[in-house]
Order: sequence, then structure tokens, then C-alpha cells
Amino acid sequence: ASFWSSRFDGDRPDQFQVGVAQSAVFNNHSWDLWTQMWHAQLTPIDRYGEWLDVMDEAGFGTSTPGRDVPPSIREYLRATQPLVELMAGP
Repeated sequence: ASFWSSRFDGDRPDQFQVGVAQSAVFNNHSWDLWTQMWHAQLTPIDRYGEWLDVMDEAGFGTSTPGRDVPPSIREYLRATQPLVELMAGP
């Protein structure tokens, strides 16, 4: 595993690996919250800009105490918005 991280050390603003994914959580066995048959499935990314807006409003990627997202990651995610929306499709 340590071998692969060195292969992706390009021109990143910091030492963190960043990935974007969206999933749906569902329970197709029961309608109650107590039946433990929950599943998660990756889905196409949608409303990426709205997700970034929520992250900004919550103070992630700022100097707000208790927020774990470095500001450089927030800036990176905002800068890649056009590319993500292009790759995610309509």
C-alpha cells in the first residue's frame, strides 16, 4: 500500500489523497429502521455544486475549530467542480 501512494505524488497542494464518490443507502428487506439489512451502492455523482455549498456553509475547510477538512482540500474540490460535472454527465 505504501508503494501506491508514492505513485500519485503529483502536483498536489498537500499530502492528502482526494477522491469523490456518492452512494445510496437503502434497506430493501424492511421499512423499519431496526431491521439490519442496510446496503450501500455507488451512484453517479449529481448536484456536486450543492454539496460544495453545504460544505462551505458548514465551515469545512476553514479555520473553524473542530472541522477536519484542510482549506487546500476545499479549494481543490471547488476548482475541480467543472471537471466533475463534465465527467458525471447531465
